Amino acid sequence: MAADFNSDAKPDLGVDDSGGVRILLGAGDGTFQLEPLAAISSGFSVWNVDGAADINGDGKGDLVVHTMQFSQSGGSEGPRSRTDHISLFLGNGDGTLQSERIVAHSASSKASVFAHAVGDSIDSPVFADYDGDGVVDLALWRSIFTSTNPGESFEIELGRGDGTFAGTSKSFTYPNRLALLGATADLNQDQLSDLIIKDLYGNVAAVVLNTSPPNFSLSAGAPSPASVSAGHSANSTVTINSAGGFNSEVQFSCTVESSVALAPTCSLNPSSATPAANGSATTTLSMSTTAPSSAAISPGAQTIFYALWLPIGGLLWAGVAKNPSSPGRSRLLLPAFCCVLLVGIALETACGGGSPKPKMGGTPPGAYAITVIGTAGATQHSATTTLAVQ
Repeated sequence: MAADFNSDAKPDLGVDDSGGVRILLGAGDGTFQLEPLAAISSGFSVWNVDGAADINGDGKGDLVVHTMQFSQSGGSEGPRSRTDHISLFLGNGDGTLQSERIVAHSASSKASVFAHAVGDSIDSPVFADYDGDGVVDLALWRSIFTSTNPGESFEIELGRGDGTFAGTSKSFTYPNRLALLGATADLNQDQLSDLIIKDLYGNVAAVVLNTSPPNFSLSAGAPSPASVSAGHSANSTVTINSAGGFNSEVQFSCTVESSVALAPTCSLNPSSATPAANGSATTTLSMSTTAPSSAAISPGAQTIFYALWLPIGGLLWAGVAKNPSSPGRSRLLLPAFCCVLLVGIALETACGGGSPKPKMGGTPPGAYAITVIGTAGATQHSATTTLAVQ
């Protein structure tokens, strides 16, 4: 499966290997670098590498794999069983994969090679947004085995946005047992993904249009500038995307996920917007920080020591002035006073003007998650962006 798993704009490969899957990072010249193996469940083997996409919305490529375990006893015609897993390997963005997450499973068995199968079997997983909330969901094909009434259906499991799914939310039967999910795409431009089924019995491709109710999704762009110092601000563009014909007013609010004093504040302008049906609308998220303030410096002991010289100078002046009849003292009166005055000014400058006042307070450095909430009636969605404060 070809995709870019390390965001270097060069195609990489997701492949199966003995006991698991791994990424081959492309060099852009047809050569590849082998990355570590991500193991699958013990006793299972890779049936197929089904897809590569950003399943949890972190901007990193993930890998979807179908694994299977088969066992039998009593010879070639004896009892047998089969277990299937649809597994998700979240990408780290550097060509390595996280541990296996089983997002769907099935199990079936037969008493002998000639007996009816009992249980179920899954196949053909595809990932897309099927309810218009901007979160990736899972659709797959499930065969139900019973001795009297076998059936086929496709089911949709709604995503939570973190690589997990809420279980079977929708299930639809299909009349032909010889069919599989083939692909998914928005075929009628209503911003909802539809399903394409490979009907092997009728040798046709069947289209199943999505009839989910109107909905909207919310996304928040990266702040501009990406980082700020305390006292500065940044903006982000928040976009509403309509799906299924949604065209109602969406009210905005925002929260800053932080408990520190003087954390950033946020606001939105406009405070509401209405997208056109299957269109979009935007608002601006403003993020502000608090500047540090200057702290006053209290006089220290050295300052007081210097200040004591001023009264001494005054006494000197008084002593000279008391006996003005002395010719020597009269001549020294004005120069002495000027010297005392100049010394006082110099000492005052030395003790008060040499050190700048320190900056105190302000928004502390760190990364702050800011969440925007969009509400339309009983429907509410959110999007998060991160502001870096230096």
